[in-house]
Amino acid sequence: MRRKVALCVIAFVVAIIIIAAALGGALGATLGNKNGKNSNSKSNSSNGNDNDGGNSNDTSAGTLANIGNTAQDKTGLAQLHMPNSDDLHVYCMSEGNQIVEAKHSNSNWQKQNRELPASTTNITNDAAGGSPVAAIYYTLQGNTIYHQMFLIGSNGLIATCNTTGSAAWSSPYNPAIDLKPSSTTRSLAAVANTSSGTLYGIRVYFGFLAGSIQPRVGMDLRQRNMKGKSAQTHLNLTPWRKTVLLLL
Repeated sequence: MRRKVALCVIAFVVAIIIIAAALGGALGATLGNKNGKNSNSKSNSSNGNDNDGGNSNDTSAGTLANIGNTAQDKTGLAQLHMPNSDDLHVYCMSEGNQIVEAKHSNSNWQKQNRELPASTTNITNDAAGGSPVAAIYYTLQGNTIYHQMFLIGSNGLIATCNTTGSAAWSSPYNPAIDLKPSSTTRSLAAVANTSSGTLYGIRVYFGFLAGSIQPRVGMDLRQRNMKGKSAQTHLNLTPWRKTVLLLL
């Protein structure tokens, strides 16, 4: 009797072990398949092969191609969006020390369209190596929109040039010849004060003495009668004043 009971217990234990082994194998296979799918999904996503085809909901970064030139490392990047256009204008220094404008239609900034070519323009070759850039726009004569570009010229001075968009860029010139930015500056900014088609002034900010002083140069047009004058006349005839700002 005892022998029969012992055999039954042994058989029961063996059955439990077999069932447990079978369940464990099935569960392991299921988890393995799930992990494999997740791994493939991540791999496809990292390669840009998302199921949505990289639509506008995809916020991951993409590299814009065909901007005409490769942007130089550790230089400036500026962008303008005109109020009367969907185009985005990007300004940078190329590897050949050229200041380049790349114009993209609004949809071309979406990831799936990043390979579409941009309209590029070489603004000037007269730039210091590693120059930062700044860009503004303003209106004159009621409805003429000007793009104004600032950079550090090959002579080490702040230089500027402009265009209406439909014309060629003007040749760069130096609005302030008695003040040099720091040779290592990476900062350059500009703002325009306009209202109802009238340009009241432009201010330019740039690094001068690292960590302590930042000069500002600019022009104030409010005391001058410039009505009907071109942008180049505005900038050539108006003296640029200097103000030193202490950085706290």
